[in-house]
Amino acid sequence: MSLDGMVTNAIVDELKNTILGGRIDKIYQYDRNEILINVYNQRKNNRLAISANPSNPRIHLTDHTISNPSTPPMFCMLLRKHLMRGIILNIEQHSTDRIIFIDISSVDDLGQPREKRLAIEIMGRHSNIILLDKETGNIIDSIRRVTHNISRVRQVLPGIGYQYPKTDDKLNPLYLNRKEFYKLLDVANKTTKIYRFFYLNYLGLGPLIGREICFLSGIDSNRPIGSLIPRERESLFTAFISIIDIIKAKKFKPLLIQNPSTDKYQAFYAIDIEQFRGYNKVYVNSISKALDIYYRKN
Repeated sequence: MSLDGMVTNAIVDELKNTILGGRIDKIYQYDRNEILINVYNQRKNNRLAISANPSNPRIHLTDHTISNPSTPPMFCMLLRKHLMRGIILNIEQHSTDRIIFIDISSVDDLGQPREKRLAIEIMGRHSNIILLDKETGNIIDSIRRVTHNISRVRQVLPGIGYQYPKTDDKLNPLYLNRKEFYKLLDVANKTTKIYRFFYLNYLGLGPLIGREICFLSGIDSNRPIGSLIPRERESLFTAFISIIDIIKAKKFKPLLIQNPSTDKYQAFYAIDIEQFRGYNKVYVNSISKALDIYYRKN
C-alpha cells in the first residue's frame, strides 16, 4: 500500500493548511464505507473524502462530485447531528501511524459547546471512521462496529472507551538514530528480507519505502538481513535518514508512478522516489491530488 504513515504525515500537513479553522457545512455518506465532508474555509468550499473501504481506505481532499443517496444512512445522520456547523480545531496524526484525528467544536442538544473527535484509521480490512466524545474519550459510534466476536483484542462500540490499535512496539522513524538502528539489525531474524526489516520495526513504513531505501543504497531488497556487511549497513542507514529528514522538513513532492505500457498508475507517494525505472513520474501540486487521481483512475 502506497498510503503509509509518511503519506499520512503529508496529508495531515495539507489538511492543516486548507481546512483547519473551517466550518463543516455538509456531510454525505454515499456508500457503506465512505463519507464526504464539506468544509468552508478561507472563502472556499473544500470537499474532504474519507473511506474505510477495506480494499482502498483513504482520506484526502477531492474535486470529484459524487451522487448522494436520497436517504442518508444512520451513521451519516449521526455525524450531521454532532458535527454540522462545527469548527475544526485541530488535525493531528497519531505518532507515525495511519491514524488521523480531527477535533471539532460543536454545540450539544442543550446549546452548550462540546468537542468531538473524528478518528480516521487507515488499516486495510480493519479501517474505520469513529466518532468520539473528546472529553470522555468514549465512542459515540463508528461506520463499522467491531464486536467481541469480530475482535477479542479491540472492540469499537458505542459507549466504550477508544483504544489505539496495537503497534507491536514499533519505533517512531522520525526519531531515528544510528545506535538504535544497528541494534535492531543485530537482533533481527537473519533470514528476513532487507526491505521488510524497515516496516517490521518502524511504525508507519510500508514495503514501498523499504524497497526505496534499499534501492538508494544499491542493495538488493530481497537479500536476507544476515548477508549485510558493515559498509552496506551504513549505506542503508544513510539512505533511511535522508528520507526521514525530507519528511521532517515537510519537503513533500507528491507524485504518481505511471506504467507507460498501460497508462495505469502503479503507485503514489509524498516524496520523490527512484526505484521505478522505466515508469513515468507524474508530479502533482498536492498529496490529495495524487490520491484523488490514483483511486479514480485505477
